[in-house]
Amino acid sequence: MSYSSSFQKIILAIFHSCRFFPILIVLSFIFGSCILENLDDCAEYNLTVRIVDEKGEDLPKRTLNSLNAYLFDSTGFVREVSMLHDNNLFFGYNISDKLTVVAWGNLRVDSLLLPSLTPGVSLDSASIKLRKEGVYDLTSTDLFYTRYMRNHSNSLRSGSMPEDTITLTLSRKAAMVSIDAYHIGKHFSGDTTNLHFEVRGTLNALNFMGEPAGESAVYEPKASYTASGSFSTGMFRVLPVSDNGRIYVDIYRGEQLVYTASTDSKGEVLRAVSGMHLNVSITFDFATVLVTCAITPWGEEKQETTF
Repeated sequence: MSYSSSFQKIILAIFHSCRFFPILIVLSFIFGSCILENLDDCAEYNLTVRIVDEKGEDLPKRTLNSLNAYLFDSTGFVREVSMLHDNNLFFGYNISDKLTVVAWGNLRVDSLLLPSLTPGVSLDSASIKLRKEGVYDLTSTDLFYTRYMRNHSNSLRSGSMPEDTITLTLSRKAAMVSIDAYHIGKHFSGDTTNLHFEVRGTLNALNFMGEPAGESAVYEPKASYTASGSFSTGMFRVLPVSDNGRIYVDIYRGEQLVYTASTDSKGEVLRAVSGMHLNVSITFDFATVLVTCAITPWGEEKQETTF
């Protein structure tokens, strides 16, 4: 492919994307280094996107509202590419560099603090972080993530600007949790005023390796009484626990901590795992409190049982 035809393709891609103003801004400097340098040292990349669930099955495109891609080389952060999930994007890159593309889906500034990265920042130093409302962390967006790595080979050096396609396969990074407390009034002698849940055990950030980072997070999910009488949160999203981590479900009456669960009654720890739904049930109608948990596919609640 000649330089002129590559440039025409780039202009055409920009033209079709002109309704997405942020893309135009980013593209104005993405191509700078390769277009102005020797094309023999450059390759042209076309980013395509695939979205999958925890089983690796494709999800509909509407699952993502936004997609942010960040480029890293052997020295650290290079540049950011912002685009929508249904938009393929061309960019130039030095063949000799180690290429890493990190992509996040559904980054939203109303609940997440997005990074302002400077060149050279490493993957484990860059992070996205939950926003706070008072002392509590906001719940996560329906967050998706992928990290793509490419070590270039001489096979790419064929023509003025070799082409390659990178498929970014994003999977869920957030975890889902729901909590049901049964017969809670009986346990507290009918005084259920000012009861609320707090959930802790996760960290409040994820670095660009996709690993938990930052400080301890504390969530206060909204809860209410259901028709069956349980005190329930419904479904809410959190960041995943670390490999050996667990979540803690605290029940407060006002500012007084009255109960904590971090394992079920069989001793299994409560774990909020990426792409899965942790259902926690706490039943106060026995001599000892009964805690059960079930891990189900994303968004699927276990059938409610009245004890």
